[in-house]
Amino acid sequence: MSTMLQSENLEGKRAELHYDKETKQLYYEYIDIPKTDIESLQEATKELKLAITESAEAQQRDKIENQLAVAELVETLTNKEVL
Repeated sequence: MSTMLQSENLEGKRAELHYDKETKQLYYEYIDIPKTDIESLQEATKELKLAITESAEAQQRDKIENQLAVAELVETLTNKEVL
């Protein structure tokens, strides 16, 4: 009794069954499935949301660094009795 070769379920790919005449073996070749317009837009939206989040985080870090720098400057000026 022979068992049928099972394909893997790979996201974004489809399996094509092939036969190698030399080795007399069956094998699967996995072909990319083109993305639909909606899938492409969803992917682009996800990337934009990630970029916006990263930008907001960078702005928050910059704001905190600036506040710390101002506090250090005020402390230095206060200690030198400039203020």
